[in-house]
Amino acid sequence: MRQQEFEVHGVLADVADAAGVQRIADEALKTFGKIHLVCNNAGVAGGGAVPIWKTTDNDWAWVFGVNFWGVLHGVRTFTPIMLEQGEGGHIVNTASLVGLMYGGGIYGVSKHAVVALTESLYRDLQVRDSQVSASVLCPGFVKTRNIDAERNRPDRLAGAPPEETDATKALRDFAETMIRQGMSPEDVAELVFEAVRDDRFYILPHPAWDDTFRDRAETILSRGNPPRLDFQEQFQERLSGKDQW
Repeated sequence: MRQQEFEVHGVLADVADAAGVQRIADEALKTFGKIHLVCNNAGVAGGGAVPIWKTTDNDWAWVFGVNFWGVLHGVRTFTPIMLEQGEGGHIVNTASLVGLMYGGGIYGVSKHAVVALTESLYRDLQVRDSQVSASVLCPGFVKTRNIDAERNRPDRLAGAPPEETDATKALRDFAETMIRQGMSPEDVAELVFEAVRDDRFYILPHPAWDDTFRDRAETILSRGNPPRLDFQEQFQERLSGKDQW
């Protein structure tokens, strides 16, 4: 398939399966010969407003299988290929601004893990003076279908239908509203390309949330306690006066 004179080759794969990610790499090498840019971008939203102690093994397996293991499989599969090529390259792992915030349930835990994984990857590449580098992308609300990820949940990891409460409904309504007002994927992609060209590690497309990250860092350094706000309230507290979610 060609669009705007760029050749695209699609491969259907489950990133939670290491063999599936290896198949992507094999197809990329077969089609294009070499690999210089990898974006581990697949992600699912899960957990909702359920307290962390009520989440199921299947919930953890599904969300972490895609959000964390999908990224790890990408790192473990593509990094050796790019190093062996000896021509440089860049790996971009998609986390979330939630990966730099308090809490966020299963989703937040998985995104914090991606941030830590990518920081470790970057350090490991740097100490070896590698021509391959890495970045972590931490976007806010983007116009995607991430909130509808349940449509792709494997039957083997099926969970009980989520309990419809005022809290879960409010959270979904809030998320849907923010996503509709969110940044376009094209705009995020352009910021990613700029960061790759500049070899910039942290990619934060939504600067309006910088104060949120700063507050968390200051709380840690002051040996303080996280605020008693739930996930939705954290966002609502920060929305007033912001022109870019």
